[in-house]
Amino acid sequence: MEISGECPNRHPPVSGGSHPQDRGCRFLHFSLLLLLALMGGIHPAKAEAGEIEIVPFHTRDQGPFSQVIGLPPAEGGLLVPPGRLECRLVYDVSNSDSENRNPREVIHLDMETHRPSLALRYGLAQRMEVGLDIPYVSHSKGKLDGFVDRFHQITGLGPRKTTKYRMDVFYVRDGVSKINLRESTSGIGDVLLSYGYQLYRSEKPAPRGVAIRAGLKLPTGDAGSLTGSGGTDVSLGIAATDAVTLSAWNLTFYGMAGAISMHNGKVLEGQHRRMAWFGSAGIGWSSLSWMAVKVQLDTHSPLYRNTVIQVLDSQVGQLVGGFTFALPRGIVLDVGLSENVFKETSPDETFHFAFRKRY
Repeated sequence: MEISGECPNRHPPVSGGSHPQDRGCRFLHFSLLLLLALMGGIHPAKAEAGEIEIVPFHTRDQGPFSQVIGLPPAEGGLLVPPGRLECRLVYDVSNSDSENRNPREVIHLDMETHRPSLALRYGLAQRMEVGLDIPYVSHSKGKLDGFVDRFHQITGLGPRKTTKYRMDVFYVRDGVSKINLRESTSGIGDVLLSYGYQLYRSEKPAPRGVAIRAGLKLPTGDAGSLTGSGGTDVSLGIAATDAVTLSAWNLTFYGMAGAISMHNGKVLEGQHRRMAWFGSAGIGWSSLSWMAVKVQLDTHSPLYRNTVIQVLDSQVGQLVGGFTFALPRGIVLDVGLSENVFKETSPDETFHFAFRKRY
């Protein structure tokens, strides 16, 4: 299908029924009430300071053209012990707002992406871990647009470009429409298989470890609805965790760096880069046994080529901040907020929730 390089008409205003801003506020209020209810079950007086385990936020770039690529989530240098199974239920909600044009290209992103996923890690042997990530991807209108706009006003991040509570996702190159989504889409995303090998591990006086981590992303999603890329990606990296160096201050450092090879992608076909690098680094402070504070930076190099659109051909940096809470029955909850460091290269905000438990 061919269309002109001008932006298509916007959707008409919503009429009738409840206003989308009210639904967005109710969604946010429900999430906060659920979090408060969960935190009400925490018993901080039952344990001593410094015992909570610091692991990275299980995050990655949630941009619509990035989340289809097999970028691995941030992980640390300590693998799951042999014979143990670690389960994560992860829920990420990202709000995207971007509009760029040049003589050859036009891109417009006004959308919200919900990505619940199940992440499993199993200690296969003394130095080996295998994993499986199964995501469900949903792209829709921005229910949280009003909240994000107010957040930008309060924090001085500046006004956003797009119309509230709409879904407009299109990319036009040389008059040809490459992507054009106006209705909500959803479905199983691309499944990620992972493997870890422990190079070094020490538990005394505090945990410290280095591991090789590899990933294989399978084309189980649908490229036409941006739930998958339609291609197979392979990643390889090294990860480290250090709770020893600054253990006197209950600080833990962690980081990960590697490269990804992308093959036969159908999203923006012909514009994929064959290789890209990725990395993450963070620090956690656990002065209490029931809570930790974490700050993390996730980054990766451009994933697409033959374009000068910033959201496609720029390095991405996302700063994630939040908390880890120890809940009853050995359940751990991560709550984080991600903000793009470089404007319009990734979603404006991503809200991150993850429940984690070992069996």
